[in-house]
Amino acid sequence: LTEQLNLKGTIRGHNNWVTQLATNPKFPDMLLSSSRAKTLIMWKLTRDDYYGIPQKR
Repeated sequence: LTEQLNLKGTIRGHNNWVTQLATNPKFPDMLLSSSRAKTLIMWKLTRDDYYGIPQKR
């Protein structure tokens, strides 16, 4: 089977390339991202506007 990916929205906040994204089924509105600048951002995802709000840097 081939898995298809669809763009649902964008997040902005890192100063370098994003290297990793992580989700958890217990918290479907949260996303964790890391970058080459060695930063982590925890995002609260919105359902209506398709963007993320940084919660912690």
